[in-house]
Amino acid sequence: MQGNQAKTLLASAGFACFLAMNSFSLWGFTLLPQTTLGPDSFSLWSAPLSYGNALSFLVFVVGAYKLPCLFNRNPLTAATVLLALASILLNGFMVLESSPMLIAAGTCMGIGTTCSFFCWARTFFADGVDAAKTEIVLGSVLSAVPFLAFLTLDPSAIVFTLSVLAFLNLIALFAHGRMEKPKRTVPTAAEPFGRIVGSSWKSLLCIAMIGFMAPIVATLSHQPLDAMEFVQQTLMVHSENICAAIILGIAWLGLRRNVSSIKAFTILFPILTTVLLVFPFIGENARIIVPYVGGVAFVVFSVVLTIESISVSTERNVNLTVMYGLYAGLLYCANQIGTIVASGLGDDFLFEETSIMAVLFVLLYGCSIVMFFITRKSGRGGAEENVPPSATPAKIDTVDIACQALIKEKGFSERQGEVLLLLAHGFDIPTIAKKLYLSENTVRTHTKKLYAALDVHSKQEIIELVNAPRQ
Repeated sequence: MQGNQAKTLLASAGFACFLAMNSFSLWGFTLLPQTTLGPDSFSLWSAPLSYGNALSFLVFVVGAYKLPCLFNRNPLTAATVLLALASILLNGFMVLESSPMLIAAGTCMGIGTTCSFFCWARTFFADGVDAAKTEIVLGSVLSAVPFLAFLTLDPSAIVFTLSVLAFLNLIALFAHGRMEKPKRTVPTAAEPFGRIVGSSWKSLLCIAMIGFMAPIVATLSHQPLDAMEFVQQTLMVHSENICAAIILGIAWLGLRRNVSSIKAFTILFPILTTVLLVFPFIGENARIIVPYVGGVAFVVFSVVLTIESISVSTERNVNLTVMYGLYAGLLYCANQIGTIVASGLGDDFLFEETSIMAVLFVLLYGCSIVMFFITRKSGRGGAEENVPPSATPAKIDTVDIACQALIKEKGFSERQGEVLLLLAHGFDIPTIAKKLYLSENTVRTHTKKLYAALDVHSKQEIIELVNAPRQ
């Protein structure tokens, strides 16, 4: 027990250092070049870092299919080399003021940060979903300590502090890996990409909408954000992480709810809709609430998709690199597209009231379309789809009721319940695997657990069991 607590504390502290490093490198230097890197260094640092971070997620997805022996490994070594190189180049720029050196530093930092993301995804997978939720929430709260330390530092010490945080992040990842006994094998099965997208398209739709929306709503309130002092901006941006951690902490740890990207969007939809509708009617000083809500939504999704990708990878025995890379890559790439769109619109366009109303209408319309698709029901979904013609509606209802009673009585998981329902309708293991986008071995594992819990030995006995009340 003490070993588990030590791993949780180590992972939380290391993740806190990583979040502070990531938040400060991705966000802080978009505003700090004037005080730390020089007024002309914004595009030289921020753009290579952001694009390197977003695109390297998708490189991992492609690499997991094309070069699995390389991309299915723990990228800790790559993260170490890239972050060390970024720190050396960044400190070198402070002395030599060489533009190519700063561009290279930003690129290395972006790709190294992505490698660290995958390292943490593997770390959370090793600890299990429940422990990972605790580590993420605790780490998000603890990240306030190193992040707010930047406020007390002289600008000349900020780059050094960023390097220290990167080093502590790597040390925590390495130490946690050494403590991990026995090690859980990370799934590397290469399920067809089309099948993964087909089974996750609703989640991907929600992720893309939030990623695209966040920078645009931030641009809508650009003027009051610029008017704030740097300390106020820092507190506001980092409080988004804390607010998101509190929300998910209540949902995960307090209420014991399973929050998916679809559920998160369903909950956030009325909130986002409300703030967008009231935006034109509130004073300019109060409009800062819009980018704040958008920022919290972005952070919530970035955390939820980490847990969701681990859960999906575990349940379906799907390649973790592909699932996490696809989810996170889409979020950050959509965010970059939104940033480009917001920049292309220009200040003169956005800050005219008519233009603002047009942008708000497009965002509301887009959110509504996503909401329509994720709440739309096609029949009753995969479990009921293609039910044998011989099954009458009355029989289906009775079987479903009996299965739901067993699921509740035995405390089966959502996936086990889906397998039970299909077994009760007479489907064999290969068919169930295709319907649920699982491997046949995974279905057999769920089936064995169902047999043991129900004290049966075959599919026919399950069919007889669920039909027993009618007989």
